[in-house]
Amino acid sequence: KDYTDTKEVEVPALGHKYKGEIKWSEDFKSADATFTCETCKDVQTAKADVTAKTDNATCTTGGKVTYTAKAELKDKNGKVLATATDTKETTVDALGHDYESKFDWAEDGSSAKLTLTCKRCNDKQTPEVKVAKDEQNSVAATCDKAGKNVFVATATYDGKEYKDTKTIELPALGHKYKGVIKWSEDFKSANAEFTCETCQNVQTIKADVTEKTDDATCTTGGKVTYTAKAELKDKDGKVLATATESKTVDVQALGHEYESKFDWAEDASSAKATLTCKRGDDKQTVDAVITKDEKSSVAPTCTEAGKNVFVATATYDGKDYTDTKEVEVPALGHKYKGEIKWSEDFKSADATFTCETCKDVQTAKADVTAKTDNATCTTGGKVTYTAKAELKDKNGKVLATATDTKETTVDALGHDYKAKFDWAEDGSSAKLTLTCKRGDDTQSVDAVVTKDESSCVAPTCTEAGKNVFTATATYEGKEYIGTKEVEVPALGHHYVDGVCDRCGAIKLPFTDVNEGDWFYDKVAYVYHHKLMTGTSETTFEPNATLTRAMMVQILYNKEGRPAATTNGNPYTDVPKDQWYYNAVQWAYENKITSGTSETTFEPNSEVTREQFARFMYNYAGNPAVSGKLDFVDADQVSDWAYDAMVWANQNNIILGKKKSDGSVVLDPRGNATRAEAATILMGYCKAQENQ
Repeated sequence: KDYTDTKEVEVPALGHKYKGEIKWSEDFKSADATFTCETCKDVQTAKADVTAKTDNATCTTGGKVTYTAKAELKDKNGKVLATATDTKETTVDALGHDYESKFDWAEDGSSAKLTLTCKRCNDKQTPEVKVAKDEQNSVAATCDKAGKNVFVATATYDGKEYKDTKTIELPALGHKYKGVIKWSEDFKSANAEFTCETCQNVQTIKADVTEKTDDATCTTGGKVTYTAKAELKDKDGKVLATATESKTVDVQALGHEYESKFDWAEDASSAKATLTCKRGDDKQTVDAVITKDEKSSVAPTCTEAGKNVFVATATYDGKDYTDTKEVEVPALGHKYKGEIKWSEDFKSADATFTCETCKDVQTAKADVTAKTDNATCTTGGKVTYTAKAELKDKNGKVLATATDTKETTVDALGHDYKAKFDWAEDGSSAKLTLTCKRGDDTQSVDAVVTKDESSCVAPTCTEAGKNVFTATATYEGKEYIGTKEVEVPALGHHYVDGVCDRCGAIKLPFTDVNEGDWFYDKVAYVYHHKLMTGTSETTFEPNATLTRAMMVQILYNKEGRPAATTNGNPYTDVPKDQWYYNAVQWAYENKITSGTSETTFEPNSEVTREQFARFMYNYAGNPAVSGKLDFVDADQVSDWAYDAMVWANQNNIILGKKKSDGSVVLDPRGNATRAEAATILMGYCKAQENQ
């Protein structure tokens, strides 16, 4: 019988034997290397390093550039397997001279010299230069404008033309003005007209006119000599030309010009006029004729003075001179008689004063005093009113007085009771005590007590109730009513198998959620509806931050934990052995989450309030929304979460948070706690129940 066995002995690889060849670009500035294995013909390529060595060309001699390419083929450990190298050479033509030109001009532009200097080798040349005047661009000088001569220098060397231009400024010739005076009709003003004898330019300026007067008198004539002088100046104030001329005007004798002054008798019955020439060379005295101006005179009234107006007329040398004098007539003064006008209740009064002469009416507020004989609860009283008014002038002088008296009776007051109910502690009975506010009577009445069932509130397990009683008592036809509330203590929970048989409250197993906590009923709701569980059998951790894994598990619980319809999800950080795997799978399938990237879900990342809103909004089916967020921090809501936050706020799912300063904020990027999550979930579920 044969027995066999097999053993494999490894034979090491032979290893490549590469030979390299350089492949140049057209300009030799880059190259590649091709390495071919002489054994198996395997081909590898590599980028070659190219270096260049330059022998520079000059203006008169050529140069060259030597390119060297070198490439190394290495294995993955950096070991050199083969090397390739090659050299190429290119020639460079001589550069030729690059001249810079400089022209040196004669001062008057009649000649110029050119120096050419090579920028590279400093070779210098001075070719012949020809200078010509540029008649087209040259400008002749005028009286007020400078001119210019333009010269062009041209030189040619080694087939290239060089040019330069020089401009010589020609000063303005200047005007030669001659002036003529142009007078106004009355010779009191004049202008000077200056005309240039060269270019006929005309300049007109205002002349300074002076006058010399030989005065006329009342009886002899005079004359006025006007002299006009003008100087035409340039902008620097230099006088260019002068014009001057004089004119004489005769003045007639003035004749007398009298000024009148009237001296009146005190009563205006007579007046004398003194006429004095204003130039002081004559004086005359004339008796005036007096008349009364009835039209301008005014008769006096009670309140206003009148006046008599007199006119004095004096005539001399055919001319009338007049003056007026007013004599005041005193006001007559009013004669007032007063009458009192009472208000209906006699508590105020006015006085009417009528002038017996002119029937002028004046009113004044009367001072009313009241004397009271007081009424009591059982006896009547009376009030005596006295009104007195004085009419005064603006200086406080009394012009007239009015007075009157009225009397009214006051009924007995009757009692004005203040009611007070004294209740039994349990509200079963009450007694009414009536005390007159004026202290003169007290009454006691037993009240009828009834229970107000509509206002009573039955106690619950957690909140006290109340019984409301109404007491009614009647005295002298008036009904008095009092109310008393008696608190009924809360019943307290009565748990049977962990559920209160009165209110259905769940007895929570969590030691960190107590009945006095604001979130107790919210945690009880989500625990009872199996939306959230504890973080352990005895803890809920209400203040712990909600994670993304917890968030999708809550929504998965609410949906009834349906089975997945596809296999797997794209998230590498959600393994199948984690408690939240099915929830993430369900949320991904139903587009409630798209992860934090295409391949990550970040199950342990904390959920912000705006992320919570987005989860709920996606779960609700992305309903249409309208409106805006009215919170001071609304601008902090991310664009992708804005519609979700509007929806959540409008549906009372996420509300504002009150800060210590009293302001209400949305806090979109604040973390959502597990207690807040329970609150939001209960609000959402209650809203759905009410739809």
